[in-house]
Amino acid sequence: MTKRLFAVFFILSMLLTSCGSPSDGDTVKLPKEFDASVAELLKSEKKGFEYIYDLKNADMNELKADSRLRFVHGREFTSGSDGISVNNGVWDSVGFTELIDLPYTAKAKLYAGENEKGGADQGIMIGIRCPSAADLHIDGGLWFVFRENSVMAYVKPGLTAYLGKNMPFDAADGLEVMVEDNRETAVLYVNGEEVGRVDFVEDGTTLTDGEGTVLGTVPYDNIAMGDNMGHVRIFSHFANGTVGSMSLSAEAPPYEPEYDRVAVRSGYTYAFAELEAFKGDTPAFEEGGTVYCEAGLLADIFGFSCNIADGRAVLKRDGAELEFVSGKNKVVINGKAKAFPTVLMREGSLFISADYFGRMLGYTTSVSEGTAYLSGSGEVSDEQKQAISDRYELYESVIYSDTEVAFGTEGVGKYGVSDPSERLVGIAYSTFIRSSVAWGVDTWDVPLYGTYTSDDRDAIYRHGVQLAQAGVDFVFVDWSNNSLYDPETMRETREDFRIIEESTDLLFEIWSEIPNAPKICIFAGPGPDGMMAINEGHHQKKVDQIYNSYVTGKYADMYFRYKEKPLLICYGSTPTQVGRNPEWTDDRFTVRWVTGFIGQQRDLFSRVTLKSSGYWSWEERGTQTFTVDDDGVVEAITCVASYRAQFKDHVNDYIAPAGRENGLTFKTQFARARALGARVALIVSWNEWTVNEQLSEEISKDMEPSKAHGTFYYDLMCEEIRKFKAGE
Repeated sequence: MTKRLFAVFFILSMLLTSCGSPSDGDTVKLPKEFDASVAELLKSEKKGFEYIYDLKNADMNELKADSRLRFVHGREFTSGSDGISVNNGVWDSVGFTELIDLPYTAKAKLYAGENEKGGADQGIMIGIRCPSAADLHIDGGLWFVFRENSVMAYVKPGLTAYLGKNMPFDAADGLEVMVEDNRETAVLYVNGEEVGRVDFVEDGTTLTDGEGTVLGTVPYDNIAMGDNMGHVRIFSHFANGTVGSMSLSAEAPPYEPEYDRVAVRSGYTYAFAELEAFKGDTPAFEEGGTVYCEAGLLADIFGFSCNIADGRAVLKRDGAELEFVSGKNKVVINGKAKAFPTVLMREGSLFISADYFGRMLGYTTSVSEGTAYLSGSGEVSDEQKQAISDRYELYESVIYSDTEVAFGTEGVGKYGVSDPSERLVGIAYSTFIRSSVAWGVDTWDVPLYGTYTSDDRDAIYRHGVQLAQAGVDFVFVDWSNNSLYDPETMRETREDFRIIEESTDLLFEIWSEIPNAPKICIFAGPGPDGMMAINEGHHQKKVDQIYNSYVTGKYADMYFRYKEKPLLICYGSTPTQVGRNPEWTDDRFTVRWVTGFIGQQRDLFSRVTLKSSGYWSWEERGTQTFTVDDDGVVEAITCVASYRAQFKDHVNDYIAPAGRENGLTFKTQFARARALGARVALIVSWNEWTVNEQLSEEISKDMEPSKAHGTFYYDLMCEEIRKFKAGE
């Protein structure tokens, strides 16, 4: 389904409303019989796929350039008449980049020579449920290992088991390997014979051989589970292995309702699809026993395009076209009229029945105490209704509440206040997410709209639209550890830095096409390399690269300018490694230095006002410090959704962590930013995700929508930015 922000972007560009239709006094007529289903016209949001590769005499350059494949080394594979091969004594891996979210079939023709060392993880093998499409080794997933006349299963850590020895096939003649994975069970076939199966049960992964003998169970720690079943990879490890062919396929399932639960409540301008909030302009209302919602908002939720004009709404999706006309008690579906509750015009907006609309899409629907409940999995229970009610209350009491929160007032009123019309908001943005990141293992949670790598063009576009709609003026992209990286000589050996810098190139390119997208600046080092990077010229060389690539490059208009010059933010490490007042600067830029936890670096701020000596902050514990500009106005302050604890082995004594606390921490920090009248509010961060910086769902600070929190913190950020810029 087209997700919320793409739908909003499209709808806002097309929405035309008119009041020139029947009055607000129309009588609601509900149909006695209702058969206006459009579910059979819609397609599943999950798309099938089929990728087939005959690798005999393959062109290795073409394979490496294929976006559906990911090689670890690539240089170890050579092409021949039997397929692509890896010589004995070395190893390499090729993976499908498709992140599988459907039952699938994987096939391969494998030739396995004698393995060199005899280890359990050596041979030619096919891996399923791998967290990444390419990794340094078989650290994730479940692997079937083939060598000589044996088949083994290998899971790291915890389980190595023979599925069969002295099998009736000869690996030297090639093996027809097939895995069928239907979510609950994966079955392995070799030359048409079932040799083992994996059951994904509550306690972990249970492995059974072809004779029905249970060989063991291991936990799910390193195996992809849930909505996305990971990746399929083929690996040759000291095995003289050859891959003659390989394929990956899945059929698209029939259409099913996209969400488990949707709620539209009378008197509110927003609705919930599970933990995702969708915002309208005019409150829903209950009339005649049904809950009415703006046509555009329902279109937004369910992925329809929408054109509203002259009391008429036309919604389109896949093969379905729906037409609603104010005052009419029908819907026209692909040219055929069907009974429907009376379409109403209120306050210039066209309203249609939310619960009946849900029934059209295959949902079970009900109306209770002014709320329309749409369920994709049966009736909504009382417990589920209470959870939805709590969600509405959370939004009202936190995001849209006018109640002030208590905040630290140190320094408030002692310095100049910026003009709200000139206020800016920046947010930290990460481009270091590689294919080797195990989402949900290496990260505190998973993005709401699906996992991605930093070079994923769809994810980059989505982020640009989201941040533009939130009112973010600029992002500062984290290059803080890149000082010693030379892209000309280290590109092949340092994938971590390569993905950071090349994904930044994509950011400039893609966001240049998005109206009102945030501008971009670089958060450079020297970082932990400190004065060494400055004294040896590495920091200056990196800054020159930034200037030549972005400030004067093809997308120079996308580089963020502050005080009439491009902004360069330099990281002095935490605690600072470059002194209280860093001397390095570059006159081509407006340079600002950053360090973390200024409030615990005692020589960097005033104890009385918390005014910083000049450093902008990456993160604070407790009441934030701030900088004051040359004109006496409060310049910059940083706001986070939570912060980590500080223990006694640091400079100061223990400081307790502050969790998200249902948005209270973030609201408190923004309330201080407004009270100080800061010129620049910095939010840390959008998409850092890593567990070493963010310990849990509660002790985390990313604002990108997540599976755990839905859109709550994104919606909160939008509202806090609005209030900050309005001077409220």
